[in-house]
Amino acid sequence: MGWNPGTEEELFSLPELIQAFSLERVQKAGAIFNLEKLDWLNGLYLRKKTPLELAELSLDRLQKEKWFKETAYGDLILEDLEKDNTVESNEFLKFLACIQSRMKTLNDAPEMLQPFLLETLDYDAKLFINEKMKVDKTVALMALENSLESLSNLDEFTEESTQAALIELIAKMGVKNGQVLWPLRIALSNETYSPGAFELLAVLGKVRSLKRIKEAIDTIK
Repeated sequence: MGWNPGTEEELFSLPELIQAFSLERVQKAGAIFNLEKLDWLNGLYLRKKTPLELAELSLDRLQKEKWFKETAYGDLILEDLEKDNTVESNEFLKFLACIQSRMKTLNDAPEMLQPFLLETLDYDAKLFINEKMKVDKTVALMALENSLESLSNLDEFTEESTQAALIELIAKMGVKNGQVLWPLRIALSNETYSPGAFELLAVLGKVRSLKRIKEAIDTIK
């Protein structure tokens, strides 16, 4: 059994759905239970939440994770996030906002937040290599060492300023964008699928970003 509103609209609030629903549009055939579509719809609802609302929904799941309790954010409670008057609460909400557009369900929150919340990342050196982008160990090391120098000289550390500095660096090095941004993104997140390098730099901040780049260089060496 299925129902449709007779329009292309797919996303409804509960009051909107009640208003739109009618028995006349219920059909005996055509009902499909599509889990992929359900995840997509759920992701749309999550993106409509504020970071604080999303935190309220996600915090219980995080607090069940042993690794989360061992981080600087492990003692956060909803009241802390509502006040947002500590470094940890401010950072946590920024990190959550950064992954929000990629979330499909609330169960995604722990795994997606982990690279942001851990003090030190356990790098897999193989992730820095990308044959498609022509990034080998030598290229990755060169990219990170040059990025470290370029980013260290920035007084303002925003998405715009880091992008400008790195695009200038890429042109000076005479390489493709991916040959610098791929190893940099791995250094910042230790993930092959993550927000972009410029967004990561801005959200993580200068101190944490430079620390991770240095640790990544040591890993590759």
